[in-house]
Amino acid sequence: MNIRMSNNEPANSYDLIPYPSYAYSQTHPDHLATLAILSGMSPPPVDRCRVLELGCGKGGNIIPIAYGLPGSEFVGVDLSGDSIAEGEGAIRELGLANVALHHMDIMDVGEDLGRFDYIIVHGIYSWVPGEVQRKILDICKQHLSPNGVAFVSYNAYPGWHMYNIVRDVMIYHSRHSTDPEARIRRAREFLEFLSEANPAEDTPYGFLLNILHDLLGRMDDGYVQHDFMEDLNQPQYFYQFVEQARAHGLQYLANAEFNSPLDLPDGILETIDSLAEDPVELEQYMDFMTNRTFRQTLLCHEGVEVRRDLEPESVSRLLIASNVQPVNQRLDVLSSEEDEFIDAAGTRLATAHPLTKAALVHLSNAWPKPVAFEAMTAEARRTLEEASSEPMSEADWDREKKVLAHNMLIANSQSSDLIALHTHAPDLVAEVSDRPRASLTARYQARADLPITNLFHFAIKMNEAPRHLMAFLDGAHDRSALMNVMEDFLARGLIEVTLDDAPVADVEVARPYLEQALDYQLAQMASAALLVG
Repeated sequence: MNIRMSNNEPANSYDLIPYPSYAYSQTHPDHLATLAILSGMSPPPVDRCRVLELGCGKGGNIIPIAYGLPGSEFVGVDLSGDSIAEGEGAIRELGLANVALHHMDIMDVGEDLGRFDYIIVHGIYSWVPGEVQRKILDICKQHLSPNGVAFVSYNAYPGWHMYNIVRDVMIYHSRHSTDPEARIRRAREFLEFLSEANPAEDTPYGFLLNILHDLLGRMDDGYVQHDFMEDLNQPQYFYQFVEQARAHGLQYLANAEFNSPLDLPDGILETIDSLAEDPVELEQYMDFMTNRTFRQTLLCHEGVEVRRDLEPESVSRLLIASNVQPVNQRLDVLSSEEDEFIDAAGTRLATAHPLTKAALVHLSNAWPKPVAFEAMTAEARRTLEEASSEPMSEADWDREKKVLAHNMLIANSQSSDLIALHTHAPDLVAEVSDRPRASLTARYQARADLPITNLFHFAIKMNEAPRHLMAFLDGAHDRSALMNVMEDFLARGLIEVTLDDAPVADVEVARPYLEQALDYQLAQMASAALLVG
C-alpha cells in the first residue's frame, strides 16, 4: 500500500517500513462470490475470472489466490517499488503465469488494464486524500464487470473517535523523531507508560489505553505505522461511504463479514430494526450500537438487483464444508432428539433434524473438501433411508431439503467455523499419500519464514518443526525419506523426544515416537487444507 502525496513525490514510509503483506481470506473471490450469490446475484465464476488488487504490496494476498485459481487472471497495483520487486521475485520462484504486479500510482490506473470481475481495495481507502478515494470508486465503477463485486475496507466511526485519542497522543509524543522506527518506538513506550499510569478498572480512559496497548502490542511496526501513525487517516461513517459509492454509480451489496453474531438482549435488534428505513440505515444503527471501528464493504453496480433477505434456496447453488463432530459418539441420525456437534475451537451446533445430522456426518467425513449441496443432501438421504429401511417420499424430501438449507444458512451466519459456504472447491487432497505434496505457495512461505496460507486462503499457525518439514513435502520424498528427515531434525535439535521428562538422543529409541509425530503432522496438514494431489 502506498500513495502519492500532494507534492507529487512518492511517500517512502512504505519502503522504509513495509505494510504487512498477508493473505486476507475475506478478500478471496470465492468468498465474494458466495456473498453475492446469497444476495441474489449471479457473479462470474471464480475459476475463470479477472481480479484487480489496488495496494497489493508484496503480493502476499493476491499471489496465493492466483496459485489456487490457475484459470483466472490477477493484476496487482502498488506505488512501493520495493514491495513490487519483492512480489515479482516470489512470482518468478513460484512460476506463476497468471499474475502480474505493476509499480503504479492508483491515480494513473487507466482503461488499458481492462475490466475485472472482482476488485480488492484493502487497507487503503482511509489513508488517502479525497481525490484518491474518488479515483478508487471511479476504478470500481469503470473497471468492474456487470455482475462483478468490489471489496473496500476502511476505518469507521463511531469507534475511531475513541481510537483517534490514542492516535493523537502517539503522533504528538513522537513528533520530533524523523526516523520511522524511532517514532514507533517512542510511541509504543509512551502508550505503555500511559496504560500503566491509568489502570483499566479506574476510568474509561484507562480502559481504552489498556485495550489499545494490548492491541498494538500484538501488531508489528508496519501495522502501527500505517494504521495509526500516518499523517492522513480519515475514518467515516458507513452511510457516508455508501453515499460516496452511490455518487459513482455503485451500491452497497453486503458486509464482507457475513458471520457477525451479536449477543444482544431480547428486543434490542427489533428496536434497531424499527428505527431503520432501509438496509443502510440498519447497518449504521448497528454501528452505533457496537461502536464499530472498521468496515469491509462489498459493492456492485447500481442497476444490479440485490436481495436483502437471505433465502435458504440460494444455499443449493453452493458447496459446503464442515469439520464438526458429534458430541455423542453413538449418534442416532434417525432420532428427533436434539444432538450437539462441536468444532475444533469448541463452538457447538445443536440440531434435532435427522437430515441435518446425517449431512453433518457426511461433511465431516469429506473434510476438508467442500461438498456440493445436492451431493450432500443425496448422501444424507441415502444414510437415513438405509438406517430406517424406508424410502422417503418426494414431498417429504422437498420439505426436508428446505429445512436442511435453512439450517446450513443459520449455522454459517453464526460461525463459518461451523459451516463454511463456497462456490469453488480448491485442488486439495484429504488423504495423506505415500509421497505427500504440500501446496507450492505453502512450501515457499515456509522457506521464506512467511505466514502459511492454506488452499482456502486462511493463515495457518505452524511451529518451527512443521515449517521445516513442509519443505520436503514436494512429492519426491516417500515415507522412508521423510523419516530420515525427522531423524535429522532430532539430531539438529529442531524437534525433541522426551521419556520420563528426559530428552532422548538415541535414534533407535526415538524412532517410534518420530513415526507418530510424522503421522500426526501430516494428518494435521491434510486437515488444514495444505496438501495437494
